[in-house]
Amino acid sequence: MKFCYLDETGTGSEPIAIIIGILVDAYRMKPTKKDWDEKFSYLTDDLGLDIEELHAKDLFKNKKAWRLTTGEQKTDFVNELVDWFVKRGHQIIYSCVRKDRYSEMETTNAKLIEIGSLWRFLAMHIILSVQKAMQSKSNNKGNTVFIFDKKNLDEGYFTDLLLSPPKWTETFYKKKKKEQALNQIIDVPHFVDSKHVGLIQLADLFAYIFRRDIEIKEKLSDENFTGESELMNTWTTKLKSTSIPKSCMYLTKGACETAILINSLAPDSIK
Repeated sequence: MKFCYLDETGTGSEPIAIIIGILVDAYRMKPTKKDWDEKFSYLTDDLGLDIEELHAKDLFKNKKAWRLTTGEQKTDFVNELVDWFVKRGHQIIYSCVRKDRYSEMETTNAKLIEIGSLWRFLAMHIILSVQKAMQSKSNNKGNTVFIFDKKNLDEGYFTDLLLSPPKWTETFYKKKKKEQALNQIIDVPHFVDSKHVGLIQLADLFAYIFRRDIEIKEKLSDENFTGESELMNTWTTKLKSTSIPKSCMYLTKGACETAILINSLAPDSIK
């Protein structure tokens, strides 16, 4: 069984929106959580930062307690986190949208209208990708529990969507006639306070890194600091090496209408 911890970035005025999930095998949970607690203690005990949770936007924009640190300290910390994650053997999954493309279609495309919001579209893409990636695994090893950061406006609507998925979602993972829809998804999604869940904070960090890498590559944003492009590209490249197969997220061969829609809204650099 797996747990998928998710967070998003870019749902404000940014040109790119993305959700990243961290997929963890149940038997690896305890050592990973222990490692995370130790790394967070470095921030509070060794660097003396007065923080309750890791917020990527504060770290990279040098806000709040992060003003006490140097650029080198922040870079070293993120380097260590990324390298540690890659070595842990976990996986990531991502869904990304160019918001200008989404805005052009959100009131005319029947699928987007039925989904109802940008966040729900990203989250549904994540669910479908995990379903596609895990449905071939035996002995329930692909069954997945989803744990999101709290989303008051979307929680109820998204839960209803998963309990009764739109028929058009089935073609993405080629549901068979006698199969239950989304049969790899355990129960309803859970929504928690990220302050209490370190792996959601880690997903927030990774989502920020991916978003900035895409925005710079797509020429939608300039660097916020010297060397940002190189740093974000290095970290994104390492993290992508841990992702589920891209063919489970962004289909090319034999893509159905649902996959074509998802591809059309994604930034070119992520595909």
